[in-house]
Amino acid sequence: MKPPLLPRLGRKLGRIKAQGDRALLRRRFTRLGVYETPVICVGRNKTGTTTMKQVFDIYGFRTAPQAQGEDLLAQEGYTLSEPFWEWMDHWEAFQDIPFSHTRYLEQIIARWPQARYILTVREPDEWFASLFNHHLQLLGLPSDASKQSLWHGLRKASYIRPGYLFHVHTQQFDITEPTQLYDRAHYIENYHRHVRQCRDLLASVAFLEINLREETTTASVCNFLGVPTDMVKPLPHANRRR
Repeated sequence: MKPPLLPRLGRKLGRIKAQGDRALLRRRFTRLGVYETPVICVGRNKTGTTTMKQVFDIYGFRTAPQAQGEDLLAQEGYTLSEPFWEWMDHWEAFQDIPFSHTRYLEQIIARWPQARYILTVREPDEWFASLFNHHLQLLGLPSDASKQSLWHGLRKASYIRPGYLFHVHTQQFDITEPTQLYDRAHYIENYHRHVRQCRDLLASVAFLEINLREETTTASVCNFLGVPTDMVKPLPHANRRR
């Protein structure tokens, strides 16, 4: 049975209005130069990168589909090759892998020195707990899972494609054996190293470092992106409980 006509019509009109509002927003911001150069979030996953995606969407950016970028990375043998750069040319805002991966930072900055970079940061212990709990949920494992169970779970994970999550995660966190997997001290040192490298590499380009847990509105991001102050909104805070 089809849904009642009036609710369906209401939803359709709502979508048409949202599309019209977005078109008006993009026309205004295009005149102001908001979209002239890409904006790339280089913060580690679980530091507020999903919130940043929501902010990009609110302000009309054409935000790159994360899974597409990750699939291209895997297709090209975990290297940033020409198909990946061509894919980037179609979008205006980016977050998460590979942009959150320390290994690729220098290549991305060399390719896009004129881009605007946002480093999202978070209290390290809180960040590690969020990452660990997210992966337990993803792998379907309990909090007291053994290192071997975690190792085999990552190997079997089918996110993007079989073997992808294991490869990217162990490479990103310099994991060579199961005993290092989700070791708090090891991960937090890796996190600090990523932050230090971002600060060093981005010192001479357009760069914003921000802890979204300390923000209540989009004001800081708007100021960085050239979005007018009359467009400041409450910060969405995606995945707030994680």
